[in-house]
Amino acid sequence: MKKLIIILGSISILSGNNIIDKDYAAPNFPKTEEIKFTILNNDLPASWPQSNLILCDSVMFVNAECIENQNVFHIFRLKDGKYIRGFANWGRAANELNDYRRIALTDGGKILHAMDNNNRSIDIDLTKAIAGETSYVVKSYKLPRSPISREIHSVGNNLLHTENGRKIPRFVITNRECTDTLCSNDQYTPTKTSIDESQIDKEDYYYYNSAFGVRPDGTRSVNVTGNGMLMEIYDMQNNKMRSIALRRFHRPKMGDNMRKGASDCVYGGLGIYVTNDYIYVRYHDEKREIDSKYIKTSIAVFDWNGKEVARYKSDTFIMSFAVTPDDKRAYCWTVSLDGEEALCYFDLK
Repeated sequence: MKKLIIILGSISILSGNNIIDKDYAAPNFPKTEEIKFTILNNDLPASWPQSNLILCDSVMFVNAECIENQNVFHIFRLKDGKYIRGFANWGRAANELNDYRRIALTDGGKILHAMDNNNRSIDIDLTKAIAGETSYVVKSYKLPRSPISREIHSVGNNLLHTENGRKIPRFVITNRECTDTLCSNDQYTPTKTSIDESQIDKEDYYYYNSAFGVRPDGTRSVNVTGNGMLMEIYDMQNNKMRSIALRRFHRPKMGDNMRKGASDCVYGGLGIYVTNDYIYVRYHDEKREIDSKYIKTSIAVFDWNGKEVARYKSDTFIMSFAVTPDDKRAYCWTVSLDGEEALCYFDLK
């Protein structure tokens, strides 16, 4: 049975435990904490991470630029943030790619699957890469077409391709070789703004402003947007993708195009990380009229029904982050308001 509930003056439907908002209202967190960072390393050889931090046993690694080598990914020790080494190279050789924007952990976190925009992908054995072995690429693939997805994610032994642009369904699940389509979903949730008047604008809004995460157990996924903020949660069981919760937190207000919000638009969701229990969002609730390169960032926590859990506020810009599987600690790559980068952590309460 569906029940009507009132949340901060907006009417929402509670279907089971999942919330479906009918109108916009800023998130109401039952708990707010100030982050107290412990700095691990503020003399980093790498900078400007292009991906989330990725945790792997006693180390973390990230796609970033490095002054010490030309590798793509860079490994840091968890206990003290010490830089260990880099791995993977750009190029056209059999075990190289011309870009590494699309990556997914597969095989229980043992393999890093990377895909470029030139019909190729590779499997990297992380145990070998972290140990410094040169034979870390264990398989390469020639794909049937160039991918146009923004991101890829692991769903069991398969891949979920997200925000695929025009003429291709928005979400597609394929096998790893991308030869078989197992599921597709081409639904674009109405923003309830002028964006909806043009299908192209609506597709572009989600394409340029979305961040996506798949629950490690593969049963659910979540999409959150920036320049405004909508959060939609999907059931992923049996290679299907069904929307089950929708939160409307901040109304999108775009400028001349769908890449950047207007000056009175809230920044919203800047990035995402998920565990089996929670959804973590890099979040900023001020308007873009405060146009700083480094904005003070919060980590907003939600459960898998879309309900607010907590907000952790910082006095710095969190560029990239990861949370341990037990939800006890968050590792962050931060940039101070004067541009100094550091690798830090804080404990979740």
